[in-house]
Amino acid sequence: MPTGLSPPPVNLEDFGQSSPLDLGASIPQIFDLLPIGVQIDNAEHRTIYVNARFTEVLGYTLADIADNEDWFRCSYPDPAERAVIRQEWSETIERVITAGSEIPVIERRLTCKNGGKKTLEFYVRRIGEYFVYLNIDVSARANLAEEMRRLAFTDSLTGAGNRRSFFAAGEDLLSAGRRPLAGLMVDLDHFKSLNDRFGHQIGDEALVEVAVRCRTVLDDEQHLARLGGEEFGVLLPGYDQQAALALAARLHHAVTERPFLFPALGLEVSIGTCIGVAMAAEDESGIDGLMARADRALYEAKRSGRNRVCCAEG
Repeated sequence: MPTGLSPPPVNLEDFGQSSPLDLGASIPQIFDLLPIGVQIDNAEHRTIYVNARFTEVLGYTLADIADNEDWFRCSYPDPAERAVIRQEWSETIERVITAGSEIPVIERRLTCKNGGKKTLEFYVRRIGEYFVYLNIDVSARANLAEEMRRLAFTDSLTGAGNRRSFFAAGEDLLSAGRRPLAGLMVDLDHFKSLNDRFGHQIGDEALVEVAVRCRTVLDDEQHLARLGGEEFGVLLPGYDQQAALALAARLHHAVTERPFLFPALGLEVSIGTCIGVAMAAEDESGIDGLMARADRALYEAKRSGRNRVCCAEG
C-alpha cells in the first residue's frame, strides 16, 4: 500500500455481517468468555446483568443482587462496614457526576455467597445511562501482601509481635491520646544460663512457651511483642497503675506457676520472671520514654531478688 493512502473501507458483508447492530445479541456470550467479572447497573443503580465470571468468583447470580440493597447486604454483611462503604460510594458517585470525572479504581474485600472472602478490583465507567463494572479477582495478590505485612510485624519464633510492631502500636496509641496507658517489660531470669547449659533449642522452646502463657492472660487489645532475646513487651491501653500491676501479677503467675517441660531431654525446669511496669504521662512524647521507665523498673526487680513485679515511680 502506498505511503499516505488510507486503507480501503471494510465491507462487513465480506464477513457475513450485514450490520454492526447484529453483534448485539452476541454480547452476553462474548462477556461470558471474558476472564474478568462484568456487572452492569442502570441509572438507578439496579443491577441488570452479570456475566459468568462474576458468578464464578462471588457465587451471586443476578437474582441474588439485582436490587442495590441486596448487593450491599450480601457483599458487606457487617452493618457498620456496610454503612461506611455505602457512604463512600455515594460520595464518590456524587463527586464524579459533579466534576464529570472518571471513577477511580476501587479495591474491596467482599463476602461471597458461600461465606468466603475475596478481594476484588473494580474498574467502573459510566456509559450513557449505565454503570459498567469490570471486577478482577486480586485475592492472591492481596493475601500475599497481607502475609508479608504479618511477617514484617511478627516475631518468627514465638508468633508474638516484633519490636517494629510494638513501637508502631505504641506510637499510634500515644498519638491517639489513649490514656491511661501502661507499658510492661518482661524478662526471664537466668535465661543465658539455661541456653548455656541445655542449648539454644531449649531456650527457643522456653520463649515460645512464655508467649503461649502470656496469651492466656492477654486479649487482642493488649499488644504482646518479643523485643529481643528473652525480653517481651506489653502495652495496656486503658489500664491505670493499679489495674496494670494486677495484670502484671497475673502474667507473672501464668509464666511461673508451673515448670517448663522439655520432653526431648526429659527436663522439667522452673524459670523465674521479672516484670517492670510504667505509666505513660499525659504529655508523653514517645513510646521510648515509657518503655525506658518500664525497663528501669524491670532491673529494679532483678536487683531486689528477681522473680517479681516492680513499678516505676511517678
